[in-house]
Amino acid sequence: MNAHFISVHPEDRPHVRAVAVLVHRYGLLTVVAAALRLAFRRNRNRPRYDADLPNRLRRDIGLEPVSRGRVYWEL
Repeated sequence: MNAHFISVHPEDRPHVRAVAVLVHRYGLLTVVAAALRLAFRRNRNRPRYDADLPNRLRRDIGLEPVSRGRVYWEL
């Protein structure tokens, strides 16, 4: 997007500074454990479906509500 407008110098690495702040605040062991937990968690790329959003949120963002499916006694 606008990343090409931001001048990045080799000595200016904000991601390294962010990790350093996290290590300073929470400790190295906690930061490494959180990173490992994040890397090996289950359902990282869970499929998304239209029905994942409730109808009230769908209405708020301008989508049509998901129609209710047939119930088993109507079959």
